[in-house]
Amino acid sequence: MKKEYIETIKNSAGRLKILLEDFFELSIIEQADYPLKMEIVKFNSLIIEALFGFYEEFNRRNIEPEIHIPDNDIMIMVDPSAVKRVVENLVINTIRYSTGDVTIHLRRINSVVQLKISNSVHQLSKQEVNLMFDRFYKADQTRTGSGTGLGLSIAKSLMEKMDGIIYAELKDNQLTMICEWESKYS
Repeated sequence: MKKEYIETIKNSAGRLKILLEDFFELSIIEQADYPLKMEIVKFNSLIIEALFGFYEEFNRRNIEPEIHIPDNDIMIMVDPSAVKRVVENLVINTIRYSTGDVTIHLRRINSVVQLKISNSVHQLSKQEVNLMFDRFYKADQTRTGSGTGLGLSIAKSLMEKMDGIIYAELKDNQLTMICEWESKYS
């Protein structure tokens, strides 16, 4: 019995540590003087690089994502590490809560570069979708996984720092998270 208590305390301390680290990161990002290292990048390559890190996790979960990234270079001014963090947080959320299909689209629409990450979901309401980028919000409050509920809020803050927007849509049990950046480069 004593061993079980110690394990419970150890697990709780680990979750608290992760929560504090995420909360600290979010508070740093939200400061007015948070430094971004904006540079012109080949956005296609940046997104592929960010997604490549999830190859094993997709395999482990038996998810074969459908990825649509154009061959022609999409040039954009962003902070590459901030973009990677946004993509990582969105993909982690997608892998964690997907009930099957995952689709990733990158495209340019006039002067807007748009990244869409979609996954199938069960029992998610429009109200929950509207709250998903809020601090600590978890659509399923019974989940006890390692998530802190701050990942999507961190993604939103980083997008705002890069003058981008992030939002989500729900249609026919398909959740789509959309990031958009203005780009004046061809």
